[in-house]
Formats: sequence, C-alpha cells, structure tokens
Amino acid sequence: MGVYYGPAKTAISYFAGLGHPCPQYSNPCDFFMKLLRTESVEDPSLKTSAASTAEQFIQFWTTHGSAVQVTSGRQCKGPSVRPAKPAPFGVQLVALIRRTLVSVFRQPMLTRVRLFQTLFLGLLLGAIYFDLGNDQQSIQMRQGLIFFTLVNQSFTPLLGVLHVFPTVSRIVMREHNSGLYGIPAYFLATLVGLLPNQIIFPILFTTIVYWMAGLAAAATKYLIYTAFILLISNSAQSFGLWVSASVPNIGAALALGPLAMVLSLVFGGFVTNRNSVQEWLKWATYASFVYWPFEACIKNEFEGRTFTCDVSTTLQGSCFRTGDQVIESMGFREASLWVNALVSFAFTCGALLLTFLTLMYKAHRHR
Repeated sequence: MGVYYGPAKTAISYFAGLGHPCPQYSNPCDFFMKLLRTESVEDPSLKTSAASTAEQFIQFWTTHGSAVQVTSGRQCKGPSVRPAKPAPFGVQLVALIRRTLVSVFRQPMLTRVRLFQTLFLGLLLGAIYFDLGNDQQSIQMRQGLIFFTLVNQSFTPLLGVLHVFPTVSRIVMREHNSGLYGIPAYFLATLVGLLPNQIIFPILFTTIVYWMAGLAAAATKYLIYTAFILLISNSAQSFGLWVSASVPNIGAALALGPLAMVLSLVFGGFVTNRNSVQEWLKWATYASFVYWPFEACIKNEFEGRTFTCDVSTTLQGSCFRTGDQVIESMGFREASLWVNALVSFAFTCGALLLTFLTLMYKAHRHR
C-alpha cells in the first residue's frame, strides 16, 4: 500500500501536515525511511507504535490521496506506486551503475585508505624482501613472499564486500518488488561498481612488490604473476559476495567470511604440503581458491631458475640447485599454467553464479 504519491517538493509539507515535520538539517529521504520503517524496530512497544503510525498513513492516503497533485498535473488515482511497465534492462543497468558510482564517489575516504594501505604494504614488503638473491635462504623468502602477497590480495577484497548486501537488502527488495528494476540489473551494476578497485589496487601492489623484491626479471613472468594476483583477488571477492548475499546481517557475514578464507589458506599449498595431506582430505586442496594461483605463481617464479648451494645457507640439510626441485618438493603437479588460470576463473564464475541465484531466491521469497 502507498502512503504518498506526488511531487517531491510537497512531500515534506504533506507529512508535516500529518504531525511529522522533517527536522532541520536532516535528509528528507532518510527521515521518510526512518518514519515508515517498522522491520528494524526491536522494542515491542516502539514497533507497535511504528506500525500504528504507518497504518494511519496508509488509511489517510487511501481516503484523501486523490487530492494530491502529481508533477504532470494529473490526479493520483490510487495508492499503488508500481510502474505499469518496467524500464528496459539497459535503462535499469545504466541508472543503477550511475547510482553505484555516485555512492562510491561520495565516500572518497575509503578509496584514499585503500590507496594508502596498498602503497604502505607494498613498500614495506618490498623493503623486507628487497633484492632477493639466488642462495638457499632466498628460496624460503620467495615462497613466503608469494604466499603473503596472495593472502593480502585475498583477505582485503573478501572482507571488503561482506557488508554489500546485508546493509541494503531491505531497500533493494522493496525497490525490486515495486518494479523499479530487476535483480540481474542490480547484480551487474554492483559488480561494475566494484571492478575499478579490483583492477587498479592489485596491479599497483604487485608492481611495487615484484620489482623491489627482484622476482623473475622477465616481462612475461611479471604479467603472468600479475594476472594470477588479479584472479585470486576476484575469486576471493566473489566468495565474499556469496557470503554477503547468503546471510541476514553483517555479524553473520563477518563470522563466516574469515572462516572460509582461513580454510582456503590452510589447504593453499604453503602451510600444508599436498603430498602430506590425508587421502580423504586431498579434495580440500583442489577446492581451495588459494591453491591454484599459489601453485601457478610458484611455478612461474621457480621454473628455469638456479640457486647456489652453500653449506652455511642450506635449508634443513637439503640443497636445491634448481627451481624445478623446489616445485617438486612442494608437491605441485606438472601441468600448464592455463589449467590453473581456468580453474581460478571457474571459481570466480561459480561464486558469482551462486551469489546471483541467492539474490534471485531472496527476491522470490520476499514477493
């Protein structure tokens, strides 16, 4: 049921006439939403009062709403605000993308903080692992650097999107049920709004760390390394979006998101060697979205590389003279990097598909 359908410029005076003036310096939209919202009121007495107020609005509008002029000068014939015909998908998508980008631009501090975090951690890691040599100690340093880089570029995107759907789910479902737009347009617009940060910051971080640490000095290897950083970053974000869409509130998202990330890291190939994992748990290694990019980055870095073997720097009594020996010792397979790339991409697509289906299910349930 509707409570008002008319010119925006007269909405404030309309509700003021009903005994609810908008406070000075308040956003009218926020005021109206707070005035009409009853779902989030926890106190039973306040919830009853809010529901009673909303019912009064509905009754008044049903009785007297036809007296309110719409912007075109026509009379409002009833309380329904659902469009007779939904806008085309392209119009919905463009409008939602514009709204999403406006929301991002209104919070420049978040972008600045992300930029500072990227530069600070990139320079810090570059300084810690600066100019790795080819001795035995550099093997462990390279493995640690690659793994930590993947961890950093997984946690940040995953945790950064856990709030995306719980904070706006009620608004989105209300607007969807009103016929303003469909879930596919909303979902695609959300992805477009997240895309710039998921490209710019991982590339900036990788570029700083890669060349300061002195990893494989070849343009092709740098591009491959960067590509897998982008893949794991987007895979982690996709899983974060799935968690965000699946839970009812941010608290649940913050509980499940890190758990999924930790489990993926445990079976990611660095903390546990795949050859040492129990047979009945080896499937978890392949189900880890960290494992495939980590394996690819290790192979990309160590293939064709040679190391010096000095007794004073030998690791655990063993001496690796070639990068292939290091790869074999970590239990990684002899497979093309394209396999790793396709599996990582499949993880991203699968998580996004599950996110979309979850949103569609919720929209169907809230009709």
